[in-house]
Amino acid sequence: MRKWIILIIILILGGIIYSNWLSNKESEALKYILNTSLDIDSITVKDGKTKEELLSFSNSDPAFSELANFYSRYYVLEGENKNILTGEPIAEIEYYVEKELKYTVSIYQLKERLIVKPPVTSLDVYQYAPVEKNSPFVFSIKEYNMLFGVNEGMKELMYLLSSRINLEQNNIVYNLLRKSNYF
Repeated sequence: MRKWIILIIILILGGIIYSNWLSNKESEALKYILNTSLDIDSITVKDGKTKEELLSFSNSDPAFSELANFYSRYYVLEGENKNILTGEPIAEIEYYVEKELKYTVSIYQLKERLIVKPPVTSLDVYQYAPVEKNSPFVFSIKEYNMLFGVNEGMKELMYLLSSRINLEQNNIVYNLLRKSNYF
């Protein structure tokens, strides 16, 4: 009987330690992004499948500041919600300081609007679906299960990418962006 009690205590303590480790890992990732974000001097966008460079921005480009400051809102996916990000990203945004890669944000296209359990009321800021399209785009660092709020720079990026990414739905995205007066 005493062995069972000790085993249960060890399992509970192990669970608490593991949970704290995961929480610290996510916090450290965000701290790293915040600490290096001021030093970012270039951004490269690559195709998610081919890894071909599609776009490049330097800190002198007008869209740069919006793309570089993507971290103001974030949501950490937990539990079964981690399975939302499946498959390959359609594109990857790489952030550099003096030609050294600091981190990568992936763009995923979901099959349907983002829904998490338990429900969160403000999920629309973490997804972008032109003209109420049901398969929105999300910006994420998948390793840390983090979604980032979509700002105007990210919307502009999706407009620019619509003509360059080899998606089956490329024409649909292009037409939706056009209808939403993005031109």
